[in-house]
Amino acid sequence: MSKKEMMSVKVGEAMRNLQKVESVSQEIPLERSASNERAATNDAPSQIRLADDVESDAESDSQTPAGTMVAAVPDIDGFEVHFGSHGDKRHAQVISQLYPTAKEGSVRELEWQDAHGSSHESVVKALGKEASRSMVKGFDTAIARPHVNAHTSLLKARKGAPFSPSQSALADLLGSHADLLDTRALDRKAQKDRRQVLALHAMSHLIKTRRKILRNNERLAKASSEGRSIDVPRDQGYTRPTLLVLSPFRSSAYVWVQALFAASGLETLSGSDRLSSDFGPDPSVALSSEELPDKPKDFVQTFAGNTDDNFRFGIQLKRKEMRLWTGWYASDVILASPLGLRLALQKDGDSDFLSSIEMLVVDQAEVMSMQNWDHVQYVLSRTSQIPQASHDTDFSRVRQWYLDDRALNIRQTILLSSYDMPELRAIYRGLTNVAGKIRSGHTFEGVLGGVREGLRQTFTRFDCANLNMEPDARFQHFTSRTLPSLLKSAVSATKTVIFVPSYFDFVRIEDHMKRCDLSFEAISEYSTPREVAQSRQAFFTGKRAFLIVTERSHFYKRNTYRGAQTLVFYALPENALFYSEILHWPFVPPKPRVAKDGRMRQIAKEIAKLDPTEVAALAVFSKFDRFRLERIVGDRQAARMITEERSNWKFA
Repeated sequence: MSKKEMMSVKVGEAMRNLQKVESVSQEIPLERSASNERAATNDAPSQIRLADDVESDAESDSQTPAGTMVAAVPDIDGFEVHFGSHGDKRHAQVISQLYPTAKEGSVRELEWQDAHGSSHESVVKALGKEASRSMVKGFDTAIARPHVNAHTSLLKARKGAPFSPSQSALADLLGSHADLLDTRALDRKAQKDRRQVLALHAMSHLIKTRRKILRNNERLAKASSEGRSIDVPRDQGYTRPTLLVLSPFRSSAYVWVQALFAASGLETLSGSDRLSSDFGPDPSVALSSEELPDKPKDFVQTFAGNTDDNFRFGIQLKRKEMRLWTGWYASDVILASPLGLRLALQKDGDSDFLSSIEMLVVDQAEVMSMQNWDHVQYVLSRTSQIPQASHDTDFSRVRQWYLDDRALNIRQTILLSSYDMPELRAIYRGLTNVAGKIRSGHTFEGVLGGVREGLRQTFTRFDCANLNMEPDARFQHFTSRTLPSLLKSAVSATKTVIFVPSYFDFVRIEDHMKRCDLSFEAISEYSTPREVAQSRQAFFTGKRAFLIVTERSHFYKRNTYRGAQTLVFYALPENALFYSEILHWPFVPPKPRVAKDGRMRQIAKEIAKLDPTEVAALAVFSKFDRFRLERIVGDRQAARMITEERSNWKFA
C-alpha cells in the first residue's frame, strides 16, 4: 500500500469513527480498589497461555450501550480502559473527544491539573512526599490488575516472597498506565525490586496484547468457516513490537532479560548461551567494592559487568519460549542502547518497527546523559510515528488512534534516573498520555556534611537572562572574574583544579588558557591512559599550575588527582557525590610505591600536614542550575541562593 493509499484508509476510518462517537460533556472519574486489582491465584499455570486462556469479564464481547453514563466501573480492567478500542469510558473515547477529526493541525493542547483527591493520590506519595501526579482536566483512570500468569510467575521467581509496600504502590501506579518519571536514588537491591515490578507490568501488557490478538484471530477464522459476518476487532498497531527498553550498557540489558524472563513464566530462554557470553558478567573483571577498594560504591554498581554501549536486539514471545535475537518486525520487545539503536536506524533508514510502541522504558538516564543524550532524543523522535511502508499491516484491525496519528496519547513512557535533570524534565513536560503522568518527589539535605570541617567553600551566582545565553555568560564570568582572581593570589595561581562538566566548555577553556600562555594540564574523557598518567604526574609534582578535568572523565574513571589546594567548579556537577569527592582530593596521600622517590616523600609529608583551612573551593552557578544546587547544598538553602539578591555564599 502506498503512503497515499494508507492516508486514504486513515481518513476513511476516522470518518466512520466520527459517526459512532457521541459527545460527552464531562468525564466521570473511574474508581477501583487497588487491593481487588492485584488478584492472582497460586495454582495458575506458570507458562503463558494465549489462545486457550480464560477470558476476563472486562474482555468479553459485551459493551456498554452508546451514550450510557457510568459513575464507577469497579470490575473494568485498566488495560482495557487504556487500550480497548470500543466501549464507554475507554481512553479511545477521550482521544476522540480531544481530537474530533484526523485533519492535520487539529491537535488540541491537553489541559493538565494536579490530581489532588484522585483515586491514586495516596499511592503516589510512596514515591516521596513531594511526588505529584498530573491528569487530564476532569478525567481519572483505572488501575490494571497484572495478568494472573505473569503475577504468579514473578511470585515463583521471588520464591513466594510478596511485594514490599513500595513495590505494591509502584505496581498500582504503573497499572494506571500513566507516564512515570522516577528520579529516586536507589541502592542495588531497591533497583532490582523496581525492575521486578516493571518487568511484571511489561510482561502483563505483552501477554494481554498477544492473547487478545490470537483470540480474535480464532473468532474471525471461526466466523469465516461458518459463513457469518462479524465486526473486525481493532486490536493491534501497525507493527508487532510493543515494548521498547533503552539501557546504557550490555550489563543492564542482561539483567533486564533476566527480569522479563522471570516474569514471563516461560519454560525456555532461546539464545541464553549467546546472552551470557556477549552480555553476562566476565569472571576476570572486578565486580565488588572489596575487589575495588579505591572506587566508590556507586561507581562499582554502575560499571560492574559488560559496559559496552553499542547493542540492540529483538525478543519474541512464543507459547513456551522467549526467543532472543529475533528480527525487528517479528519481535514483541526491542532492547537496545540509545547508541546501538540510533546506528541501526541510520544504517537501515527504517524506524517503522517503532511505530506501535505502547510502553517505553528509559533506564539509568543519568548514565545516558554521560554518554550522549543526543542519541536518546534521536531515538525518541523516531518512536510512535506513522510508518512509511505497510509491512503487510491489516489496516482493518489497526486501532483508530494509530490511524489518527495519536499514538503518543496512549503510549506509556517510564523514565528512570538516580537524579533529576533538565533534559528529563523537558521530555516529561512533552508527554501527552491521556492516562496522566506521575513524578517522584524529593527533599535534599545536600552533601556539605561530607566535606571536611574548616574547608572554605564559596558559591558565586552569575546573572543570566535566558538559558540560551547561559554558556556564553558563564564563560564571560570565568574569563573576566574567576580566572583573573585566581591569578592574583599566590596560593590559587598554582595547585588549582578546574572541574568542567561540559566537554564543549572544556575545549573553550583550554583554548583560552593556551592563548593566555598559562601553565596547565587537561584531562577529558578522550584522554588516553598514558596522557592521564602524564598529566597527573605533572600536576602532582608542581610542574603545571592548573589541571582541567571534565565530569565525564571523572564519571568513567573516578581517579583521584592529588596535589590540589584550590578547587574550582566551572559549573556544578550533575552528580552531587562528585562535589564532596573532589573536595577530598587535597587530603589523599600518594600510594606507598609512589612515595619512594625523594620528591614524592616530601609532597606526601606536605599532604599529611595539610590543614583544611588551607584548602579553598569556588563553585559558580546560575539560576538554571537549581537541580544541581539542591543536591549539593540542600533544597531549602538552594532556594535562598537562587532568589536572594546576594550573589556570594560562604560555607566552612
